[in-house]
Formats: sequence, C-alpha cells, structure tokens
Amino acid sequence: MDRNHTSAIRISIEIIFFWGRGILKFFSGVSPAEGLAIKSIDLLTFGLFSDQLIIYGLASVETLIGLASHIQMVFENNSDCTISTNVRDYNSLDFIP
Repeated sequence: MDRNHTSAIRISIEIIFFWGRGILKFFSGVSPAEGLAIKSIDLLTFGLFSDQLIIYGLASVETLIGLASHIQMVFENNSDCTISTNVRDYNSLDFIP
C-alpha cells in the first residue's frame, strides 16, 4: 500500500513539473506564473538576462526535472534494467588505476 502512495505522489509531481510548470512556459502568455517568474529571476540576477532567456531557461529546467523524475521511477520499477544497477554499483574509486 505504501508503494502505491509513493508512486501516486511521484506521478503527480512529474505532471506538475513537466506539464504544469515546464511545458506551458515555452508558449508565451499561456503560463499564469510567467510574469512572476520573469520578475523574480530578473530581480535575483540584477537584470543580467533577457526576459526570453529567463523564461526559456526556467521552462527547460522545470521540464527536465519532470523528465528526470519519471526516468528515475522507470529505472527503479524495472528489475530487468541492468544499466541502473550497474551505475549504482560503481563508485569513483573503481575507475582510478
């Protein structure tokens, strides 16, 4: 039962970041938080970046967060996937001659 709840929470976070926050920002005027995001990042970066660069950068990061969360869940749920288990087994000392 606990595993089902965790999966439901992860899927909802994926949807929020991928669709609700990320993808909508790629289309001008569609995201309700677009103006707030631009003003906030512009204030934090002291106007260093253009509005278009800010919104596309933020959209890219939020979309990647949603995709990364989904990819991580797929690898964790797929026991036949040897890539994820091999990557976890290696540490940085294994590659030092």
